Amino acid sequence: MRATALLLALAAGLIAADPFDAARAAARATLAEPFVPGSVDLPASLAGLGYDAYRGLRQDPEKRLWIGQGPYHLGWFHRGGLHRERVRIHLEENGAWQEHRYDPAEWTIHPELKKELPAEDLRPDLGFAGFKLWAELNKPGQFDEAVSFIGASYFRPLGRSHIYGASCRGLGLRVGRPDEEFPRFSAFWIEKPAADGSIRFAALLDSPGIVGAYRFVLRPGLPTTVDVEAALTARAPQSEILLGPVTSMFLWDGQSGPRQDFRPEVHDSDGLLIAHGDGRWTWRPLINRGGIPESVWDGPVRGFGLLQRDRRYESYHDQEALYHRRPGMWVEPVGEWPAGQVWLLEHPTENEGYDSTTAGWRLSRPLDSGESLQVRYRISVVDDVTPNGLLRVADSAMVKGPQGPMGRILFAGDTRGPAPVAVVETTSGRPPEAHVIQAPGGWEVRLLKGDAPPLSCWRVQLMQDGKPRSEAWQYPWHP
Repeated sequence: MRATALLLALAAGLIAADPFDAARAAARATLAEPFVPGSVDLPASLAGLGYDAYRGLRQDPEKRLWIGQGPYHLGWFHRGGLHRERVRIHLEENGAWQEHRYDPAEWTIHPELKKELPAEDLRPDLGFAGFKLWAELNKPGQFDEAVSFIGASYFRPLGRSHIYGASCRGLGLRVGRPDEEFPRFSAFWIEKPAADGSIRFAALLDSPGIVGAYRFVLRPGLPTTVDVEAALTARAPQSEILLGPVTSMFLWDGQSGPRQDFRPEVHDSDGLLIAHGDGRWTWRPLINRGGIPESVWDGPVRGFGLLQRDRRYESYHDQEALYHRRPGMWVEPVGEWPAGQVWLLEHPTENEGYDSTTAGWRLSRPLDSGESLQVRYRISVVDDVTPNGLLRVADSAMVKGPQGPMGRILFAGDTRGPAPVAVVETTSGRPPEAHVIQAPGGWEVRLLKGDAPPLSCWRVQLMQDGKPRSEAWQYPWHP
């Protein structure tokens, strides 16, 4: 417990000038001590809560902080169930950072849960599992959730009209591997809102492999933006480091859905978009199929993200999940990032309750023990990202036809002028015939009579007078 005691003493003694300074001081102190796992000391009644029971333990809306004092409300997540580890929250009090204390009187408990949860288990030293911020995101005078931080280094910002879907992570280490490590935000320093409507806060990230300090600047709206600065130091040699990770769920689309479900599509995101450093744009539809390897795109890049481009209710017919309102997460490096690749991992899944897809910037080389790294980037919470002046992929499908793989791609946008030419490339096999046809809302490319070995990659782009007319559609064939 020595590291925790040192951290608290340090936090309490710092002048509340900049939350990032407090996080960096805490990171230095944490790095000087052996790794200490987060506290999971909870009464059995809280530790054993299931998903539905945990939802019955909520903070009273009237007990949020800052009500009537500005553009944000601040509130907490209770510890319990899957969220057992304590997260320390520091606020400015009398010009210094002080840890905010848990108050059992702030919480409302569902009547059924009250029968199983003794009042004495809600003890004053419980602390919190995370925090959330509400803002006037959709209507003046109406405070809606704008961002939440809970679980490891996961956080979920929202834009106007969005509901929760894709998540961001502070850092990924060996994502998808049997020995994956989940760094966690163990402490936060939250500043009162600025005059321009933004809010700054900082976090301490800790794990057996890496310690870091993070600065966040949140600006809600359309788009909501989160500016991130991270200062990281390796405790021990680290490989497969993923910066700016975004995770999401893709179960099926209109092409691959099962017949026993009435919903044509089920997904939080339907594709990965990449803005390459040389001006190219690539759209890669997501896939839920065994045998698809990890996919990589060499850098540098100007941006990447998992998006939900299909925003029509008719594509999902789900009035509960409202998949047409899930946000896209767009990540833009600020300044020079270390060498690496955009990396996409797609886990086969049969459950829409689990994130199956992760995208991020994977470093080309490992970090040595004691080596430090500092990066900055912006996350924009969007409906879509449209390449300037280029047609965008709005829909696509590939099937196994009688004469080989065949497919169609709709490039949406302005169709004035002569028909473009479709340029088709394959990593192996015979390229298909490509027929460009004007369609409602754009140009449709029909692919016929191709010869594609399994997992060969098809790439299609519309060209006009030797220049790109569209972003490129890229897809691995999986019969």
